[in-house]
Amino acid sequence: MFITERELQGLYHQAAFHEYKVAKGDRLTPEAKSFLTGKGIKLVEVEQANPASSQQSVTNDKTTLELLRLDLQSAVAQAYEIDLRLGDSVFETYELLDQEMPPNLHIYSCDAKEVLSKTITKEMFRNPKYKVIILLKKCLSRLCGIQIDSKDRLNLVKVELVNQINKLMEE
Repeated sequence: MFITERELQGLYHQAAFHEYKVAKGDRLTPEAKSFLTGKGIKLVEVEQANPASSQQSVTNDKTTLELLRLDLQSAVAQAYEIDLRLGDSVFETYELLDQEMPPNLHIYSCDAKEVLSKTITKEMFRNPKYKVIILLKKCLSRLCGIQIDSKDRLNLVKVELVNQINKLMEE
């Protein structure tokens, strides 16, 4: 069975995805391959394609992004209750969700796992900014659950979250 560019565009329009699974018997048209390459979508060949599972993966990523957006909104609101400058700073991170990644910028790694695994002390809980730290860590944890391409705008959000958390934990 051939998979066309139009079919992929329809799926991508419903919910953006970063990985597409193809069964061994299925083939992509040259235009479909070009579409995937142009969007930076990873092509994975599997023994038996399960359209429901690849659609499920796309749906899960979309749901995770919506939850991330809500968590960041909550962090912004909490930050504004504590300090205007902190609120502005967290809001700038939130705005990165809708910005495009600069074309020549590629981000391959950041210290997300290190930040998420830092030991929490009793003094940290006394810090009034710790509620914001918890919300930002929750956002970072959600991002770590999504497979992100090195050119994806979510990398900017991830790096900024790591910087924000580190800065707040040092205070």
